[in-house]
Amino acid sequence: MAAGIGMDKSKTSDSLAANQIASDAVQNIRTIRALVSDQWTRNAFAKLQMHSSPRQLRSSLWAGFWYGVSQGVLMFFSIALGMWYGATLVEDDGLQFHEMIQSLMGVFLAAMAAGQALAFLGDVKEAKAAAH
Repeated sequence: MAAGIGMDKSKTSDSLAANQIASDAVQNIRTIRALVSDQWTRNAFAKLQMHSSPRQLRSSLWAGFWYGVSQGVLMFFSIALGMWYGATLVEDDGLQFHEMIQSLMGVFLAAMAAGQALAFLGDVKEAKAAAH
């Protein structure tokens, strides 16, 4: 060990090039492995996908069903209720049609914006944890 001290000062260009190649190989080992093991990677992916597909299919179908309910049924009935009440106000209280539409769109767009903002609530919590 003591004999090796100080030997780094006299490195040749071949030695530096060899060190660079070794460093590149170690730093890029994932790329090298990916280039030579594409068949293994495809087989491993297909095998894992076969095991998880039935469970994911079922959860995806439920998610699609509930998304359809929320977008189709709830949005439809809330807009229908708003239009019915707006028509009642136009007919009975003399509210102008464009004022009714303007107020309905304001309420619905504000509700949609609030829903989209709430979708990122979990990300805000993670961002605060990462910032501190």
